[in-house]
Amino acid sequence: MLVLGNPGAGCSTFLRIIGNDHSSLLGVKGYIDYSGLSPDEVQKRFRGAVSYVPEDDIHLPTLTGRQTLEFALQNKTPKKCSDQIPRFLDEFGRAFGMTQSMDTLVGNEYIRGISGGERKRISILESLASGASVQAWDGSTRGLDASSALDYIKSLRLMTDACQRATIVSLYQASDTIFGLMDKVMLIDQGRMLYQGPAKTAEAYFNALGYSRLPRQTMSDFLTSIASGQVSSLRVRNNSSVPKSALDLEQAFRASQAFKDVQDDIHRYESEFEEHQSSSQTGVEGPSRTSKALKHHTSLQKSKYVVTTSSYNTSFFRQVLWCARREFWQLNGHRAPLISKLVCVFVCAFLLSSMFYNMPDDTDGVFSRGGFCFYAAGLVAWFQLGELDNAFSGRDVVSRQKRYAMVRPSAVVAGKTLMDILIVFIQTAVFSVISYFLSGLRSDAGSFFAFLSSIFLCTMAFTACFRVFGAASAHLEVALRYCGLFSLITMACGGYLRPIDRLVSDVPWVGWLGYLTPAFYTFEILMVVEFRGREFPCGKASIIPAGPAYNDTSYQVCAYRGISPGQLRLNGDDYVKDEFGFSFDNVGRNYGILILFLVAPCLLNMWLVENVDWVSGQTQALESAHDVKAPLSSQKCDEESTDERRVQEREKPDMTTRQANGSFRGSGMTFSWRNINYSVRQHNKDKQLLRNVSGFCRPGTLTALVGSSGAGKSTLMTVLSQQAAGDVSGEIKVDNDEIDPSFGRRIGFCQQMDIHLETSTVREAFEFSALLRQNSKISREDKITHVSKILDIIEMSELQNILIRSLSLEQKKRTTIGVELCANPDLLLFLDEPTSGLDGQGAMSIVRLLRRLADSGQTILCTIHQASQEQFELFDRVLALDRGGQVYYFGDIGVNGRAVIDYFTRHGVTVEPDKNVADLLIEVTARKSRDTEHDWCQIWQDSDEVAVVLRTIDTITTAVRQTPREQGPSMPHDQYASPTYQQILLLTKRTLLQYWRTPDYIYSRLYCSFAHSLLNGLIFLRLGNTRADMQYRIFSCFLILMIIPEFINACAMMFDDNRSVWLGREYPGRIYGWVAFTTANVIAEIPYALAGGVLFYVLFYFIVGLPLGEPAGYTFLMMMMFHLFSTSWGQWIVALSTDKRMAANIMPFFVVMCEFFNGVLQPKELMPAVWRYTMYYIGPFTYWISGIVAMILGRVSVRCLDSELIRFEAPPNTTCGEYANDWLSGSKGYLENPSAFGDCGYCQYAAGEDD
Repeated sequence: MLVLGNPGAGCSTFLRIIGNDHSSLLGVKGYIDYSGLSPDEVQKRFRGAVSYVPEDDIHLPTLTGRQTLEFALQNKTPKKCSDQIPRFLDEFGRAFGMTQSMDTLVGNEYIRGISGGERKRISILESLASGASVQAWDGSTRGLDASSALDYIKSLRLMTDACQRATIVSLYQASDTIFGLMDKVMLIDQGRMLYQGPAKTAEAYFNALGYSRLPRQTMSDFLTSIASGQVSSLRVRNNSSVPKSALDLEQAFRASQAFKDVQDDIHRYESEFEEHQSSSQTGVEGPSRTSKALKHHTSLQKSKYVVTTSSYNTSFFRQVLWCARREFWQLNGHRAPLISKLVCVFVCAFLLSSMFYNMPDDTDGVFSRGGFCFYAAGLVAWFQLGELDNAFSGRDVVSRQKRYAMVRPSAVVAGKTLMDILIVFIQTAVFSVISYFLSGLRSDAGSFFAFLSSIFLCTMAFTACFRVFGAASAHLEVALRYCGLFSLITMACGGYLRPIDRLVSDVPWVGWLGYLTPAFYTFEILMVVEFRGREFPCGKASIIPAGPAYNDTSYQVCAYRGISPGQLRLNGDDYVKDEFGFSFDNVGRNYGILILFLVAPCLLNMWLVENVDWVSGQTQALESAHDVKAPLSSQKCDEESTDERRVQEREKPDMTTRQANGSFRGSGMTFSWRNINYSVRQHNKDKQLLRNVSGFCRPGTLTALVGSSGAGKSTLMTVLSQQAAGDVSGEIKVDNDEIDPSFGRRIGFCQQMDIHLETSTVREAFEFSALLRQNSKISREDKITHVSKILDIIEMSELQNILIRSLSLEQKKRTTIGVELCANPDLLLFLDEPTSGLDGQGAMSIVRLLRRLADSGQTILCTIHQASQEQFELFDRVLALDRGGQVYYFGDIGVNGRAVIDYFTRHGVTVEPDKNVADLLIEVTARKSRDTEHDWCQIWQDSDEVAVVLRTIDTITTAVRQTPREQGPSMPHDQYASPTYQQILLLTKRTLLQYWRTPDYIYSRLYCSFAHSLLNGLIFLRLGNTRADMQYRIFSCFLILMIIPEFINACAMMFDDNRSVWLGREYPGRIYGWVAFTTANVIAEIPYALAGGVLFYVLFYFIVGLPLGEPAGYTFLMMMMFHLFSTSWGQWIVALSTDKRMAANIMPFFVVMCEFFNGVLQPKELMPAVWRYTMYYIGPFTYWISGIVAMILGRVSVRCLDSELIRFEAPPNTTCGEYANDWLSGSKGYLENPSAFGDCGYCQYAAGEDD
């Protein structure tokens, strides 16, 4: 069945319902029967038997086409038949013309890969591999050339007949040949069924209503014209009784014999089914079209160990193995993130171990060992935060393959975990080997493997937790909030900054959080293994009292907890017990807990992905800008008013013919190219994509660029528009001039992918393009007037205040064209498949618009797929490319395509009467001519026509201009049309609006500041003036630095998204430069950075109880500077990265560089000289934290608690003060009981600045 309708008519919604993929809809009424099975039964037991195939081609971009299809086939084919899969892949490649590109990356908008048409074929082949009995194909020929579309429909016809499948297809443009392959056709408009019945009787039905086809009009265009009300595309009987509105057409159909035939078919099916049910109960053999037959068929497709009630064909274990293999393929296809992560782990391991290099074996190295073990426990785990983006980017694919019953989402999780084991082990091994031995930890194999294994388990546990946060979040921003809070809890409650037993006793409302982080258990393992059975001699600086007069060790003590008076050696087990509450007896328990932290989140993740599907459907309402209050006629719900408007539109003349004329003025210059060759580096060898391509575009002409999918059409457009990144040779000229820097902004390039800043409204996008790309000498008023004309010309006036992210595919395509037209390019307009995804009427409207633009003086080069004869005749010339990027025709089209027909007829091609010339050009290269053995590219090279083309190009490029060009204000040869200050002004305004319309981002930033400051304040609530409180003040300030990773990750997403738009469309179009881009993005962050800084300061400073007055004011200013710096620093890190995933991988390196060397984890005096005199002063946080600590500790008197005093004995008959007087004069502390004769209590610090 063919389903026809204009975009927005309801075709996709109907196919979703038929394909049992309507969970995103609010509700579905009616009855659907699948051979006696209800939709719920199909969903539970036969999910793969019914499938909906959307029009969007979403794949994992770092897989090749072969890998994508092999994964699909392996998971749908029983193991006993898996040896046939290579043959299937080869046959698929040959049948769909994919042989040469099967081993090329699929790619996407930003990763170079196969062409859009080839990507569509991958989608088709993947869907065919699902083997569904009922398949609903939505716009599945979008992006395919006419020949490929026909071959694809023929394949569907063949499989429908051979496999007895039910196939429902919606097509935007279908030739009469394709239409003839259909059994039934359904016409939909506004969600109403205007016709359903045999395809061969559709024309007669509408003829009876008063409609008739135009000459050479395809049947699909005829039917969609009736639904759209395009009077210029129809012959309508002049009679008031002819139904015109969707409501009238629906009522006419329901009163017709065609509707009664549909009802009779339904009743006949129900009667047959009931008869079969009765015969089945009596043991009589009935029809094969039954649920039992379906159950039997599906059972034959399953592997040996798959239960019959499962929707899947292969076992869970096999799915896991193939998911793990696919993860390996993805890593191999895009190695940069993994390599950058491994390099950063290596460097950070070296940095950490070098800062703690060869720690002394006395008490001077005890504190350093604690800092090293704590940071080592979670450092590698920190790098796993970059995996979040990968989890979100593959959601659409996993959801689709679940609907196909191809692979369980839980198997994908398990497969990722298997690959994590390998990757994390490599990372951990690299980190452990470097950091363990350089830092000087104890040298025995058992301790090293305990170090390696515990960090490995901790990293795996963190990875599993991060993935759970991702599975439980609808958006990446939400997951980052959870991950950031989890990382903060790890750092604050991990047992180092404040021992967990004291944390629980002092602040029980947050102390228990320490037990929820794997880092705490890893830290305990590392500490007890390192200190187990060791005795540390007391360092000279730790002996109390010390000096020439103090030689009797009986009256001295080592200044560490757990040491009795008269002892100058520190027992390692006692130290970790007294200082941290750790015990070696807990090692086995902790390993078990770490394994539990790994297994439990994995199981929870598997449950979440099976039961929660965050992938939204295609149904999305138009979204207006918040500050727009005008009513939108496109959002009316009153059917009568809508129908009345549609009827009135029948009487309107074509908008493009009415307003385009006079709106554009060309430059009068001819654009030519000669012998263009282009190659790229692929798999360590050069691959040539274009070969000796020559042609030209004269002023005011419309040139079509055609060819099969993958022939190089988009590549040629990229080369000609000066956006290619490979090796280009040949000549490209404007008249007789070489290309100058102003070329990029004097052309318009409508790319195949609709790349926009999706938070802008349509009008805002148009005005932005006009104000920055048109000549700066043109007044602002004229530019805005031009924008209004363009909105009318492309029929987007009613949608001008709608956000681009909520537009349909067809509306986005019009927006793309409008953005380029608003620039008023005087030289050339490139359009890469502007009609792709549009219905016949929409495509005709676009081509007519291009024709009028050309007639107004605009020079246009346009690629086009599946053009009708009527559309094709509107072009002046055509350039045809064959696979391999070779030309096989370039010249005039002629009246009714006569010039093209004559050329191919002269070379032995028989052309049928009324043959669509556009289809002829594609089909002729798909088969050899009967009268020649030469291929068409060689025939063209040897023809007289090619000599004429080359002579014409020579004439164009050598002629001396006799008369001056007529054009508007003179165009300077600058790279950009607008000055930098104007670029900054307009781009900053747009970016601020983008932030305001992205509340999730703003909320994430403020939430980050709120959560970090509140948790920080509660952990260090109302600190006093004890020795421990002084240390906690320092740690509280140090903990503020833990907010930086969240800032960087949040900034990375927004900055990278904006950079993708800039690099993908706006920079090649020379709209604005890098100065404007970076300045606008920095300025846009300032309001939210300051707001977050104020929020953080208010909650943190006063809850912790830090001093008022000058310290409070200084800290406020420093807090504002910290938030501003962290944001801009994050943007700088992203700017260094190729994408946000790479930024997440290298971010820990930069953060570690600054946090390691600020003097908190390792005092400056204990740092190696190379870092003490370099990174300590280079790191920006050294000055930030030292400034704040100096203010909040200055002029604060320290009063030690009794438990904090260092106890030593005085000689007989000597008071503590008398005995220690000489030593006290040079120390920083004070004696608690100077008049006592024994049990002297010494506090190491008397004032905060001494700490």
